[in-house]
Amino acid sequence: MKILNEFVPTRKFFKLADELKDLVDGWNVTDSAAGFPAPSGVVVSCLLKNKYPENMSVQSSSSTIKAQLKLEA
Repeated sequence: MKILNEFVPTRKFFKLADELKDLVDGWNVTDSAAGFPAPSGVVVSCLLKNKYPENMSVQSSSSTIKAQLKLEA
């Protein structure tokens, strides 16, 4: 079983990732829904995988059509 941290991108995501890299097996990166300017979840996921290749990085996105739907890649 892998332990993933739910990770919402902010402007200082590398600082937070550096603090958590030894505590988790990877990150489940979601897009920022707070309305603040933030990097894309796909970009953050790729950068985390590039900087920490030993950790998993999964990008997910939530979409609401008629019911909430969670998409993961």
